[in-house]
Amino acid sequence: MRGRCAAISIFLLAQTIAAAPQERGGSSGIGTVNLPTIEVFATTPLSGSGIDADKVPAEVSTVDASQIQQIRSPNVANAIDQFVPSASTSAPSGNQFQPDVAIRGFIASPVAGTPQGLAVYQNGFRFNEAFGDTVNWDLMPTVAVRSIDIVSNNPAFGLNALGGAISVQMKNGFTSPGGSLDVMGGSYGRAQSALQWGKQVDNIAVYGALETVRDEGFRDFGGSLIRRFYGDLGVRGDGSEFHLSVGGAENTFGSSAAAPIQLLNQSWSSVYTTPQTFVNQMGVVQATGNIRVTPTWSIDGSAYVRMYSQRTVDGNSTNAQPCVDPTLLCFGDAVTPANGSTGMQLSNSFSPSATLG
Repeated sequence: MRGRCAAISIFLLAQTIAAAPQERGGSSGIGTVNLPTIEVFATTPLSGSGIDADKVPAEVSTVDASQIQQIRSPNVANAIDQFVPSASTSAPSGNQFQPDVAIRGFIASPVAGTPQGLAVYQNGFRFNEAFGDTVNWDLMPTVAVRSIDIVSNNPAFGLNALGGAISVQMKNGFTSPGGSLDVMGGSYGRAQSALQWGKQVDNIAVYGALETVRDEGFRDFGGSLIRRFYGDLGVRGDGSEFHLSVGGAENTFGSSAAAPIQLLNQSWSSVYTTPQTFVNQMGVVQATGNIRVTPTWSIDGSAYVRMYSQRTVDGNSTNAQPCVDPTLLCFGDAVTPANGSTGMQLSNSFSPSATLG
């Protein structure tokens, strides 16, 4: 039986080899068929770089201003969640304006201590904060965003870019002429408005955007107040373009955080500890320039000054207690000093001696 099977296999192999030259010879008489060009996907230039996405040795996803407008959200992170594959958002702090943005498991978060894996840039300057590389998405006016590019990891993007980089380009008077006013409201005391206006006169263009959001939140002490501004002045010449932009924000949040299920079973609006509030303030001035030296060479430059301040009130209790010296605070006992962020021992502002002093 095995011998017969081997003979049959050898016969089939010989027939295949004998038929192969005839098939390759094209003696069947079938003419050449010219198939039309099929474009699987189109490439777009990386915003602000002038480089086509297909020339970047990495995967590139782009979200433009029209897509951001579709979702009607004052949070730019929601646009990334909706239109970027493998992206998701969550709110570990309990406030929707302080989201975590995760792309393939790598996170850009406003929560200090989170292992940051994404580098975020706005108009070319690093948007991650200097302390902890946190990303405060609330500081970015959504209405003024022209495009968002998400690029896979590359050492050129600097620190904490293991999961890639998010490059945000803002609008200006050349790219976004005209004006609009959006006013919306909703449940839980939501009221938001966005005003933008751009104008080009010859080689000069101006643009400005103002955005405000007020939201009481669906949980107690979880309200938010968002106030953001962005402006740009641009000048074009023969093969050159320069911009001076300014931005500012002052936002207040109530972060309800997690609560025991027994408490939430009584009411979904319940909170476990309060107050937990954040006040974020930011101001930035940036100057950018582009000079085209030849049709294939250009010089880009950017300089900026940025100020950021965050104030936090946390109602969670600690083991801090008065020391042997009641004007100072200790941790866990009366002799272990409780040091602040500067390394100096914290003073006990509730001490009678401190009050008298």
